[in-house]
Amino acid sequence: MPGHSHAAVQSMRMRYKRLKRNGSDEATASKFLVHDPNDTSRYLGVNEQKDSVLNPCLESTYTFVREVLQSIIEMHKVSIFCIVFIHFYSAYKSTRHSLSTN
Repeated sequence: MPGHSHAAVQSMRMRYKRLKRNGSDEATASKFLVHDPNDTSRYLGVNEQKDSVLNPCLESTYTFVREVLQSIIEMHKVSIFCIVFIHFYSAYKSTRHSLSTN
């Protein structure tokens, strides 16, 4: 995922807090959570922001990524632009992933 995921991390954190405050159960509130609320480690992401990486140890991170990518694919099904590949790039390596739009 991109190194600039700060907005996703923060918005999913706020979503979780809002749902919990409004009485949602843990499973509903944490469905798209991309960080561990109990994680106290300190780090800087690729873009030197705190709290800007997605936690790969949480199943909810993969739920979030699938939802985002599926939404992008659906948007492009009805647009004039056809997505065949989504390119993930990092400073360390570059990969291309083929997507099925069926």
